[in-house]
Amino acid sequence: MTEPVLPPPALRKQLAERLIKLRKDAGLTQEETRKRTRLARSTVIDLENAATSNIRISTLVSLLNCYGVPGSEQVELIQMAEQAKPDGPYLEYRDVVPNFAKSFIEREAYAQRILLFQSSRVPGLFQLKNYVRRITQARHPERTDAEIERSVELRGVRQRQVLEVNKTHVRAVIDESALLRGVTPEQIEHLIAVSELPNVELQVVPLALGAHAAQGESFDILFHDNAPAMDVVFLENLVDADYHERGSQVFADYVAVFERLSEQAASVEDSRALLTTLRGASGAT
Repeated sequence: MTEPVLPPPALRKQLAERLIKLRKDAGLTQEETRKRTRLARSTVIDLENAATSNIRISTLVSLLNCYGVPGSEQVELIQMAEQAKPDGPYLEYRDVVPNFAKSFIEREAYAQRILLFQSSRVPGLFQLKNYVRRITQARHPERTDAEIERSVELRGVRQRQVLEVNKTHVRAVIDESALLRGVTPEQIEHLIAVSELPNVELQVVPLALGAHAAQGESFDILFHDNAPAMDVVFLENLVDADYHERGSQVFADYVAVFERLSEQAASVEDSRALLTTLRGASGAT
């Protein structure tokens, strides 16, 4: 049985783990490594955190020489670094993606399952172009029209990759309040259509419920069956984000919260009926 071909993010994590072990086996700290190689401290940290997709082979060789790694093992690790470089449909849009979100977008492209909750807006995977355009303009008034359109295009590429190409199983829960701010009849209609996809389970938390398990929060949980080390809870705010990976208590807590939230939300069928009611109330025909 052949080993599954791992995506670049998983390979970067494997390479990071190997580099940490090699450094520790050499009896060096990160600071000692920096001084011996004359590399920037951030370079060493980023490689060990799998936080960079731009892995320079010259940098990698400097580290491996510092750790006394023999030539045959160096060849293996260099090949891993080459295969870990970014690929896929998002490269041309990286200029309009915040640095803190690039790892999430890349992992999202390889996820087999996604759990998500949104309390303040329609989830990105289900947003129509006009909705993306409006929220991007509101958050980034400094962006040019061309930059905004590139953000709109990227959203569409991500949606097609996850929902149509990969057919990722998405379980989404939306607070009803998110559907009452700037959501057009067309967007509600689109949510109804999305809710009927075989790989999507869409639930709404009714306002009538009152308090619920994830009140005031929004989060995404990504699962990768062939590379569980990539599984992550992603928590984004206006200027940065936190990543909590499988094995952490935070990851386990958010999975548990999502399941409680799903139990509290309206069923898939009742949620579709609620969306239909909202569509009617908004004047859609």
